[in-house]
Amino acid sequence: MESLPAVLVVDDDRVVLHTLQDQLSRSRYRVAAIPNVKDALQRLRVERFGIILADQLMPEMTGLEFLSVCRERQPLTSRIIMTGMTVVPEIEEAIVRGDAFRFLLKPWNRFDFTLALIQATERFRLVEQLETASRESHRQQSDLATLMSELAGYRQQIRTPPVADQLDPSVRDTEEIFLQVISHIDQAVWVSDAESNQILYVSPVHEQIWGRSLQELYGSGGSWIDTIHPDDRERVLRAALEDQTTGRYDEQYRIVRPDGEIRWIRDRAFPIRNTQQKTYRIAGIAEDITNRKIANDQLEMRVRERTEELAWANLALESEISEKRRAEVQLRETNERLQKALEELRATQQHVIQEERLRALGTMAGGVAHDFNNALIPILGYAELLIERSELLEDRTVALNYLRLIRTAARDATVAVGRLREFYRQRDDTEIFEPVDLLEALTEAISMTQPRWHDEALAQGRHITVEREFRPLPMIACHGGEIRAVVTNLIFNAVDALPQGGRITVRAYADGQNAVFEVQDDGIGMTEEVRARCVEPFTTTKGERGTGLGLAMVYGIVQRHHGTIEIESKLGEGALVRVCLPFYHGITPSGSVEKSSLDRKLKILLVDDEEVVRDVISLFLRHEEHEVATTASAIEALDLIREQNFDLVLTDHAMPGMTGGNFVATLRSAGFELPILMLTGFGELMTTSGTVPAGVTKIVNKPVTMEALRSAIAELF
Repeated sequence: MESLPAVLVVDDDRVVLHTLQDQLSRSRYRVAAIPNVKDALQRLRVERFGIILADQLMPEMTGLEFLSVCRERQPLTSRIIMTGMTVVPEIEEAIVRGDAFRFLLKPWNRFDFTLALIQATERFRLVEQLETASRESHRQQSDLATLMSELAGYRQQIRTPPVADQLDPSVRDTEEIFLQVISHIDQAVWVSDAESNQILYVSPVHEQIWGRSLQELYGSGGSWIDTIHPDDRERVLRAALEDQTTGRYDEQYRIVRPDGEIRWIRDRAFPIRNTQQKTYRIAGIAEDITNRKIANDQLEMRVRERTEELAWANLALESEISEKRRAEVQLRETNERLQKALEELRATQQHVIQEERLRALGTMAGGVAHDFNNALIPILGYAELLIERSELLEDRTVALNYLRLIRTAARDATVAVGRLREFYRQRDDTEIFEPVDLLEALTEAISMTQPRWHDEALAQGRHITVEREFRPLPMIACHGGEIRAVVTNLIFNAVDALPQGGRITVRAYADGQNAVFEVQDDGIGMTEEVRARCVEPFTTTKGERGTGLGLAMVYGIVQRHHGTIEIESKLGEGALVRVCLPFYHGITPSGSVEKSSLDRKLKILLVDDEEVVRDVISLFLRHEEHEVATTASAIEALDLIREQNFDLVLTDHAMPGMTGGNFVATLRSAGFELPILMLTGFGELMTTSGTVPAGVTKIVNKPVTMEALRSAIAELF
């Protein structure tokens, strides 16, 4: 089995880099994954690669510029450019120039990626074989050049044909040595008379190549001409008459052996001149290149065949890309506002990933994105209702209900993002859950998913109803946001299973010391094979529309809550998902918790480069009747603190110019001892990894609520 070529991957996005390294390693490629161009070029100096994949947008130089350098240093490599842009003329020009072999469009699917690897591997092997054949040809040419040089030296001794008895002994010895040498080499040496074209000398190797005795080849030049294939004879004879006396004769032709076998010959010749510089002899070297010719022809045929196959594959890929482009345009036209929001979210997630240097994406990251998108549905749905139907704002009860649902969904989104801690901290098995009213959580989940099962379904011509069958239940021990995420995913799965509309039933009842809730639909159902595997990550029946993470996420949450999950389904008979969770056995609070408050009013300085964050937090603080000064710059904040007396400083951590950590360090080194609250989205990571900046009095996680901010300030005063 042929070994796979080494692969160099260069991408400044470490998540993409890690993912590619994992995929290639699983396919048994030897991979070097490097996040910057400088280190990649250094690696090229010491290691040979067969395939190079480079991202187009990198800070040091573009991917095409990098591949151009790679072509100079390792020209045999198959070079692939990775890009998220669908139309880039520069990439097409680079492929025509040969700097890049092909491109890979982000995000790619498994078929695209596997096809690109197969094509790149096959191309590298073919080019490598051509290079090997070329080197062998050059070696043989070098050997022949050496022999030609020896013949040139020898011809000085035979410019005038002496009588053997008159030869000096040293000359005869030299001639004997030379004859022995040329009789043992693979190339045939011949000498002819320049005027009569009669063959004067033919080395014994001719018998092996031509399959004829030396006696047949001696005599007139016609014997040699008769052995040449009729299709080549006229061309070779013309070249011999015109070029042999000038030294330019170098022909490839076919000969026909007595048994009918055809062999390929390469024949070269040069003139031998006497003391008067008159050409009187022609010396030549002929070699059998049949095997090399066949190998080269076969290799060229394979190259042509593979080139045609790759061309067809590229056409298919371009066709698929064109279809994707059309789909993207349609999606962009119908979902413009949502697309912008998702792009902003994607950019934010990308920034967080780079800042925290996450090493893996994994199933949990997919589950978090899945839950976050689910949480966006009620937020966008109810917000658009309130904006587009302003008369709803006049009904205070309806408006407040919608706002509460939006706030609940936003908190659930915060919980979903909070589960990213699984990347850097193990879950505590002794985690204490809160008492939650399951019936209220189910009701909220049904309301939050209404834009999907009612509004969106009606717009698609589907009529879906959700029926409730609730029985009284004690509190359960869980995290409210995660349980709502479970119900939301189960309802969404049920909606997807009702392409023609139908009924979804949500039940809740007690079973011993456990609470049970069920989500049942009368949709398309599942086969037994799919039902048995449906809780595995990335198992989906929805094709490209599904991520295969919904039920896997549900299963993980139920397991963490010490519960069980059962799934019943038959093809064409719908599905039922049953979740069993333990009751809460602690002391349930009888009333609402008293809000933390302060008797005194504070003068507070708020430092954050985000205007929206400054506006919201300053509104929180002024609602508590505190005096608030705000600034977007840590440097400007230093001047304000020197000029005024503040009771408290609230600062962001990630800011341009000067980070919150450097800002706090500067304050402490200047002798300021006032309390400092740091508001940051990295708070839990800082606490877990022990990287809380020195001098910070307390860390408060973003997104911050009014109650969380009020409690944090109360702890300091």
